[in-house]
Amino acid sequence: MIASVLIFAFCCGTGYSDSFAFWENNLTYEGESVYNYLQVYENDERVALSTNVLFGVQSVYMKQDELTGMYYDYAMAAPLMLKDKPTDQMDVLILGMGTGTYATQCRKYFGDMNIEA
Repeated sequence: MIASVLIFAFCCGTGYSDSFAFWENNLTYEGESVYNYLQVYENDERVALSTNVLFGVQSVYMKQDELTGMYYDYAMAAPLMLKDKPTDQMDVLILGMGTGTYATQCRKYFGDMNIEA
């Protein structure tokens, strides 16, 4: 019984972490939203949002004027698929705005588009 109490006291004193993702040391933000757990990681090249610890990244924003090189870039081809309308005359509807990365990239690469979220 005494050994159990000592092990419990030791674990309480040394096992505390205020971060759910205890393996990450340099998160910009970590917290809960109404919908999910959020993690924001930032370095010199990119800002990444993850809404689940173990299941990938939902949004990546590159700080320099470049694409991510990942599947996120495929959505940027959507405005180019309308051949009869210039991009500055397009209206874009985004369902589930999230971090606003897609809207920011549309404005960056295609100019002043009318974007509704």
